[in-house]
Amino acid sequence: MSTNRLIVNALVLPLGLFAATFAGETQNDARRAGDWSVKAPLPRTNSEFGVAEIDGKIYVMGGYPADRKTVAEVQVYDSKTDKWQIVAPLPQALNHIMPAVVNGKIYVIGGQTTESSEPDKAGFVNSVYEYDPAIGKWTARAPMPTMRGGGVAAVVDGKIYVAGGRPAAWT
Repeated sequence: MSTNRLIVNALVLPLGLFAATFAGETQNDARRAGDWSVKAPLPRTNSEFGVAEIDGKIYVMGGYPADRKTVAEVQVYDSKTDKWQIVAPLPQALNHIMPAVVNGKIYVIGGQTTESSEPDKAGFVNSVYEYDPAIGKWTARAPMPTMRGGGVAAVVDGKIYVAGGRPAAWT
């Protein structure tokens, strides 16, 4: 019996979700590795958002739509049903956030409150929010020591590390 499995990589773009297979085939899916398929479109187009995945659900958080006004909206894509839903919004409107997932909870770290790229007007924050999908609630956590957005967050041994980004006073 074959132990090949289908590995799916997803890419969220302003128009929707695209998925590609990257390895193996299953009995129910004879598509070649690397094929792309179009999935359900985002309920509301957006950019400069953060993305996290928990249990096959992709969370698209914050950012700003075409009007370039930062939003707190959280859109969730369920890969099993190919459907989107809107869940509890972020505690504040943010773009360029740095999300990470630890122990089934999403952490949204830093970001900007405005769309400006000028350091003194960008509205950088050092906030950290935790989202528990089991109860649909955001909770404020200890802030970062610096204000920044647009960096990356990675999890190693249950600890979140934030690197890079744009601090409030760069030269």
